[in-house]
Amino acid sequence: MPLKEFGDRYGPTMALLVVLALLVVVMPGNVKQGQAVDDVSATGGDLAPAEVADDTGVTADTGTTAATDGTGAVTGSTGSGRIGSDGVSLAGGARRSQAAAAKGISFGGSGPQCRPDGRQKSIAITAPACANGWVPGSDNGGATARGVTKDKILVVRFVEQVDQAQQAALAGAGASDTEATTSRMYQVLAKYYNQHYETYGREVVIQDYQASGPSDNEEAMRSDAVRIANELKAFAVLNGPDVLAEELSQRGVVQVGSPASPLSKDFFARNTNVYGVWPTANEYYQHVAEYWAKKLVGKNAQWAGDAAYQNQPRKFGLIWREGTKSRAIADYRKSKEFFVRELKERYNITLAAEASYSYDLARAGEVSTGLITKMKSAGVTTLMFVGESLTPIFLTKEATRQAYFPEWFIFGASLMDTTFFGRTYDPAQWSHAFGISPIPVLWANVENSPGFREYHHGKPGSPKGEEGVAINTVVTRPRIFFSGIQLAGPNLTAATFRQGLLSTTPFGGLPTVPKIYYTAASPNAVKDFTEVWWDPNGVARDEVGKDGRGRLMRSDGGKRYDLGRWLTSPSAFNASTAAFTTDQGATSGHDDDGHTHPANQRCLSCGSAG
Repeated sequence: MPLKEFGDRYGPTMALLVVLALLVVVMPGNVKQGQAVDDVSATGGDLAPAEVADDTGVTADTGTTAATDGTGAVTGSTGSGRIGSDGVSLAGGARRSQAAAAKGISFGGSGPQCRPDGRQKSIAITAPACANGWVPGSDNGGATARGVTKDKILVVRFVEQVDQAQQAALAGAGASDTEATTSRMYQVLAKYYNQHYETYGREVVIQDYQASGPSDNEEAMRSDAVRIANELKAFAVLNGPDVLAEELSQRGVVQVGSPASPLSKDFFARNTNVYGVWPTANEYYQHVAEYWAKKLVGKNAQWAGDAAYQNQPRKFGLIWREGTKSRAIADYRKSKEFFVRELKERYNITLAAEASYSYDLARAGEVSTGLITKMKSAGVTTLMFVGESLTPIFLTKEATRQAYFPEWFIFGASLMDTTFFGRTYDPAQWSHAFGISPIPVLWANVENSPGFREYHHGKPGSPKGEEGVAINTVVTRPRIFFSGIQLAGPNLTAATFRQGLLSTTPFGGLPTVPKIYYTAASPNAVKDFTEVWWDPNGVARDEVGKDGRGRLMRSDGGKRYDLGRWLTSPSAFNASTAAFTTDQGATSGHDDDGHTHPANQRCLSCGSAG
């Protein structure tokens, strides 16, 4: 077959394979040395009074930092907990879990492992409240749970199957981490966190587990969960799809790193051992509904590509993912129905049109034709897509083919709110895209990012680049897990792990640091959002270090909003106050003195290996 014919036939497919593989590694990935051209630095901002949303979406403005009592109920913080001058909640008044208190462990204050802000001595600003009162060598209870002994905690890293052609294409594009690189990341990060977070005399050991089948094969995922729980006897698992997470949770295994697609609060109510990074689907939809009600309803679609729409009041449309091929995912439908109720009952907003699809890359082109036809026929001026990141490649192309140019509202999930994926969408469409995102303003230079610094602190002398493309994605799982271990105290069980995370005092809320805390209804770290919009002309380096035109901007320097706090006037497409990257605010400077740790130190309170 001639080269040109090969390229014409298979080129688009290979390009999609690269994009598909990037779902695993891209966000929040690294922006490397040299970084964005024409950056606008983020501005600072004070953290608003703590708010916690209940299941109905009503917020309680406490006027102080908020904490939980271990059951998810919100209480005012006690002691010296307060909002610091840098906008980050200090940990002095953090509530300690009952299990830790029984062992004389306290959190926050000015102990030997405390930073000045009351958090554990470490690089990332997002460290938990420091642990005080633990004496190395004390009785930690020994084998307190499956996968836990007096000197070890077994954690499994679930390695999902990746098509070899995808991996090869991604590697050829220069935006890939090999499996060996990713595995090494976890080992180095485990060493870093073992040496910096309190594990009460136990070393956290991470063991790789190769999936026995594709992630959409329910039988394989449930079989893997049974083996991990019963044969490997792991205390926890990092990563994995929803079916695996559900089966693990029902078997009492902690799972950190819930799937990229947002899941409803119902899912987390059923599966109380699952924890994630990004908000629940309910929270995404609540923020969208409030944004639409305050900023868009009753106003003309001024950012549409069609001049006629620009002079018409907005009509909203929704395209949402129902499942994968023949498998319907009930949780997705429940989340959509919640959104429709939220719009109608709280804000009296009705969708002009809605349509669902099942993800099947082989049929994405033909499916897109019907979806776009329906939206155009209904006169939708403002269209929101809720699904994975590949289908919009086809949808935006089809919209242009049909000469349909609405506003595109960015839902802010599944990596659609990234510069990398934005560049894969039809620019004639995406230049009219704006919306919300939980992702903070990212760093201009990867050397200043928490993941980069933690990796090289955990492995001193390693060359730049060894940390891999996805270091700042990979690091979020171990960081959450080790925080839960520290806050659980010596008597480690799935229940005390949960109690520990739920006791986290809210902190963050800055352009570079999302507001982070956990509740029973939303055991996921991030709770607030920022406004985003697409700049079609900005020349910059994307999240995997690729130069190009087009970038996702954050309004008002990346200012973040709690539910109930969105402003009425939109700031989208205002370049004078927007932010793309910054090097401020993500790290604490813990490693600035160049200190090192003994190579054979198994954990902070373990001493040295024999």
